[in-house]
Amino acid sequence: MYRTCAGSVARGLPETANMSILTPDPAPFDDLIAQARAEGHTGFADRLDDLLHHTAWTTGSELLGELGLAIRKFQRTRPRLSPGLRQLLRDCLRSTRRGSSASPLPQDGAHLQGNLRAKGSRWRVIVMAAVLVGAVLGLRYWLAYHRPIGTGPAGPPVPAEPFGHAWDMEPVLLLGLGDSVTAGLGAAWGYSYFARLADNPADEFADMRGRCLRRVFPSLSTLNLAVSGSTSPQHAQKQIPRIPRQGRETLGWVVMTTGGNDLIHNYGRGPIEEGALYGATYEQARPCVSSFESRLGRMLDAVDERFPGGCHIFLANIYDPTDAVGDLQHAMASLPPWPDAVRSLSAYNEAIGRCASRRPNVHLVDMRAAFLGHGIHCSEFWGRHYQRKDPTYWYFDNLEDPNQRGYDAIRRLFLLEMIEVARGHGGSLRAPAAAKVGGR
Repeated sequence: MYRTCAGSVARGLPETANMSILTPDPAPFDDLIAQARAEGHTGFADRLDDLLHHTAWTTGSELLGELGLAIRKFQRTRPRLSPGLRQLLRDCLRSTRRGSSASPLPQDGAHLQGNLRAKGSRWRVIVMAAVLVGAVLGLRYWLAYHRPIGTGPAGPPVPAEPFGHAWDMEPVLLLGLGDSVTAGLGAAWGYSYFARLADNPADEFADMRGRCLRRVFPSLSTLNLAVSGSTSPQHAQKQIPRIPRQGRETLGWVVMTTGGNDLIHNYGRGPIEEGALYGATYEQARPCVSSFESRLGRMLDAVDERFPGGCHIFLANIYDPTDAVGDLQHAMASLPPWPDAVRSLSAYNEAIGRCASRRPNVHLVDMRAAFLGHGIHCSEFWGRHYQRKDPTYWYFDNLEDPNQRGYDAIRRLFLLEMIEVARGHGGSLRAPAAAKVGGR
């Protein structure tokens, strides 16, 4: 049920790299899509078709993970199924569990063989110098590519006091919008930042027990419309129209991550265009930044319109897995160099900041600043953003998404901003604030 695609991700690399990626054979999944449609399960079929044929993926394992998640979610609805469809579901789900992606590291070549016969002191000095240089280079390589993930809590502390009383007793909808960061790719079930904002998991860290939105919003409901791999044009076209219009009794509590995939897609393997800027010069990126800012403003206004009873939108900016160095080619073997990466990312983040600053109910969550020092250079103690107290890597295998500790940190960043908003609004979160919280 799998096939090897040599060179599809590693295009532009030397042949000695010998890269290969295992990807799923689409035929069994296409059979499942056709049978599901035939039995009236069109929503499920459309979701699989979108994942399989209309979304860009970094690795085969990322695609398989999302396919498996969609199938399990469909099974939990307990639909009426024919025996044939039930068997197709089992077969495809089993294949997502067995599947994996492999990217063998390039071979460095044959090791130097043979014996060095030292003749006199000159040769001993040469050998000792070579050993010393090798040790220094080896240490430098280890520090540059050693990326410990660590264990335990990650991110800033969250105070307990604000969660000792309700912030609002009326209905509140926690709404998720955007890309895979809000969708939760890379996190175990129930451990995405969105899930942990709403409820603490059973094995919650001691310093976060009781610190969740359900403690302060007794009538909380949740809806997560975020989709992995999606770009900001897709958010505007597909997600915003799906937001149900709420009654005046419901307060909107919206979390959103957008723009990151606009920059990383299509990994330098296609033309530079709106929603696929990887490799662009800053001059090429500028008109796309302007379009992104306009589109984001329209999306924020459209979200506001869906909540006549009022809403607060918590908008995160985009983190930098290179810790502001910009050497994406050292992050993954399949990525080519992008000289203007940091400058383009900064332009997108500035656009996000401007959109938030213009709207009193939109609150910026500074994800970029919190993640500096937790990217691919996290072990480099000489680096400008080295985090001495927690020099660990907060990103998932695909580089684009957080790992589970990264999601813990993001959850804390959102909660801290939400606490500031609740304090700034005093008696009612539904009444407009006198000024932007924290001066933003």
